[in-house]
Amino acid sequence: MYNSPEEKATIFAEVLENSFHPHGDLYDRQIHDRITQDTTTYLQNVDLNNNDAPLIRPASVHEIKWQVRHLTNKKAPGPDGIQAEVLKQLS
Repeated sequence: MYNSPEEKATIFAEVLENSFHPHGDLYDRQIHDRITQDTTTYLQNVDLNNNDAPLIRPASVHEIKWQVRHLTNKKAPGPDGIQAEVLKQLS
């Protein structure tokens, strides 16, 4: 049992240190190349019902701004490590 604030703080710090570890290098060139190739191929395909319509239409600046404004700050960042708050400030 720990009674003093110093003992409690030390134990709490140790628990956090053991629980959370920084990620290693998240950038993998092979994965990046595969995603780039797959995305390019997907975007070049056309809808079977309308040969002129791409499967994904480009997003407008307004749509992107709306999405960024409505990101939830409390969620964890993606693999790029960019926090939602940072994206909001950059926009």
